[in-house]
Amino acid sequence: MSRVQPADPPSLATVIPLPSPLCPSARQFFVNVLCGVCVRAYDLYSFNMIPLMGQAVANDRQSYQYLVESIRKFPNQEAFATIIRDAGFKAVSYENLTFGVCSIHSGFKL
Repeated sequence: MSRVQPADPPSLATVIPLPSPLCPSARQFFVNVLCGVCVRAYDLYSFNMIPLMGQAVANDRQSYQYLVESIRKFPNQEAFATIIRDAGFKAVSYENLTFGVCSIHSGFKL
C-alpha cells in the first residue's frame, strides 16, 4: 500500500482483495450453519475446481493452485484495513461481498 502515490491529493484508493471467506458473527443457529456450509463449499470449489479450470483453459494447473494457496495467506479484512491505515490512508472502510469471498477496501490519502 505504501507504493500508492496519489497524483492530486486528496485521492481515493480502492482495493479488491480475495481474502478467505468470513463467517459473520451471528446469534442465530441457522446463520452459523449456513455460513459453515458456505465456507466448506468455497474451500472445495477453490482447491479443486480452480486448479482444474486453470489446467483446462491455460494448461497450467500449478499457477492456479498457487493462486488458491496465496489467497489463503492474504490477511483477513480487518488486518488488511489496518495495513491500509498504517500506510497513511484515512477513513478506511471495507464491504464484504459473497460471504467475504471478495471485499472492497477503500481509503483516502490526504
